[in-house]
Amino acid sequence: MARQADGMVAKRPRHAAGWANREGSTMTASTHAPALPRALIGFIAGALAVLSFHEGMVYVLHVVYIPGIYSDRLPYPTDPIWPFAMPRILLMVLWGGAWGIVMGLGSPILPRPLAISCIGLGIVATAFGMIVAPLLTGGWFWSAYAPINWAVPLLINIPWGFGSGLIYEMIEPHPW
Repeated sequence: MARQADGMVAKRPRHAAGWANREGSTMTASTHAPALPRALIGFIAGALAVLSFHEGMVYVLHVVYIPGIYSDRLPYPTDPIWPFAMPRILLMVLWGGAWGIVMGLGSPILPRPLAISCIGLGIVATAFGMIVAPLLTGGWFWSAYAPINWAVPLLINIPWGFGSGLIYEMIEPHPW
């Protein structure tokens, strides 16, 4: 505590570091929602973005039909997938929700509009799916070096990231 000229003790602000809010002023961690509601909203936003933006882009790529570029896959696949023999779309919704939790927990420090910031989340999710996930499941990630192998996942996951940020901002209660 520092003494002022008049002899009074100046108190430090409770939270010295703040983040910029939508209006450009700073806000502290105490003005944001607790982590659990943000994580829940993030999960819902990420899962809904898979069903709308992610699979919408899969449909667009299917309709455009560029040979060799994801043209053989239809949206909303229901074929069973390892390890739980659950429909592929359900697994994608769960992964979208998991990445949505990351977005929800990071939302206080992400710049606004969140939809634009979450494009980066789509890029990170693509890199995880192309490099880290194959290594965790015993596969190889050497195919990740070919640019065409990155093109389609990025074309699908960037709209997912945009959509998850957009949906998060639409269902996030205000003000915190």
